[in-house]
Amino acid sequence: MMKKWPLFIQITAVFTGLLLCTSLLLLFFLPITLKNFFTEEIFTTIHYSQQFFYNKNRDLEIGKIDSPQEIQSIRTVNHVLVNNEGKIIKGTKLNPLIISKIITNINRENVSSKKYSIPFQGETIFIVAQKLVEHEKNYYVISFMWDTYRDELVVTLFKRIFFLMAIIIVISIFISSGLAKRLTKPIITMKLHVRKIAKRNWDEPLNIKRSDELGELAQSIEEMRKQLLQQDKAQQSFMQNISHDLKTPVMIIQSYAEAIRDGLYVKGTLEKTTEVISEEAKRLETKIQDLLYLTKLQYLETKHKQYEPFQILELLQAVSNRVKHQKREVNWVIENNDFGMIGNRAQFEVALENILNNCLRYAKTQIKISFSKENEFGKLHIWNDGPKIDEALLEKLFEPFSKGLEGNFGLGLTIVKKVIDSHNGSITINNAEHGVAYDIIVPIKK
Repeated sequence: MMKKWPLFIQITAVFTGLLLCTSLLLLFFLPITLKNFFTEEIFTTIHYSQQFFYNKNRDLEIGKIDSPQEIQSIRTVNHVLVNNEGKIIKGTKLNPLIISKIITNINRENVSSKKYSIPFQGETIFIVAQKLVEHEKNYYVISFMWDTYRDELVVTLFKRIFFLMAIIIVISIFISSGLAKRLTKPIITMKLHVRKIAKRNWDEPLNIKRSDELGELAQSIEEMRKQLLQQDKAQQSFMQNISHDLKTPVMIIQSYAEAIRDGLYVKGTLEKTTEVISEEAKRLETKIQDLLYLTKLQYLETKHKQYEPFQILELLQAVSNRVKHQKREVNWVIENNDFGMIGNRAQFEVALENILNNCLRYAKTQIKISFSKENEFGKLHIWNDGPKIDEALLEKLFEPFSKGLEGNFGLGLTIVKKVIDSHNGSITINNAEHGVAYDIIVPIKK
């Protein structure tokens, strides 16, 4: 049931409930504890007062205690001095039956002192009786107090404690309410903000400045908002680039086809004109395949990865043999070194093919490939003697549809980056001496 209540009410209710339970336990056990405590204190008071009474009247003669100071000192305790027959010699009146009962019990139990709690006429008398022997005669000092004194102390103290607890509960409820508001206010703010984000309204920042766990949660939500905003912008840019990149070859194919239908050959002859159409169709096919493959990689990121061991040199030689015919004037130098790794062979083959195609596109005369190992990582260094890349472009080469040296757009390097990242590796492209270098670092097979 409480799960349906707001957090503010839950915190206040739990805090108040704990206070009330504690208060009820105290209200139940406190009177019992206080009564036991004051009963012991009463017997102790009676005992010390009895000793005072006895020491002041040691001669056992009939008389009065005349000193006001002495009367004040024993004002809460009544004393009776009786002989062996139960006759009162000094002190306050006490029921003869009680006196007789006390004398009988002391003599029967053969003790010199004893405590009693005797009910009498609906009340309780606390008694300390002591047997004395003076001049070979038995005397008894009976000191007593009524339970009225104890009950008054208990009630008075209980009322004060109850009043104090009531004040504490009221103050605690205000404090718990304030604490609950302080805790729930940022949570409500975050809830409303997350609802806005769910509706793709993520332009408004979340400003909650706290140094506790709620502040960390707010910071995480704000980081999520920024990432979603960035992804949304990237997605919009991605769609724009796709439409533009696919539209160009489609328009060329369409215009050339219409020209042929009208009997016009843009490139002079039918053969050359259809060759352009074929090249643009291949470009279009490549772009569509890259787009589909990138989508496939993004899908596979959420699935269980099925890796297998393979050797980099063997894979690299297979890919280079497949692409080198595109530019036969380029000389290939591949070191006869190697390292193995565990990963998705097919994905890595696509990544290497995209890299080598890039190198071959810009290389003038030579491509060099070398291998090295460092600790648990293997490094693949691919260099070509093509033109250097503008420093401003280097940081954006792995972004979707980034513009290359010749103004071309594509997804090739984006696919390369995603494949290598999924294998816990890294790739960098840098301007090297007399060319450009690709450095790939991946974990090696143990």
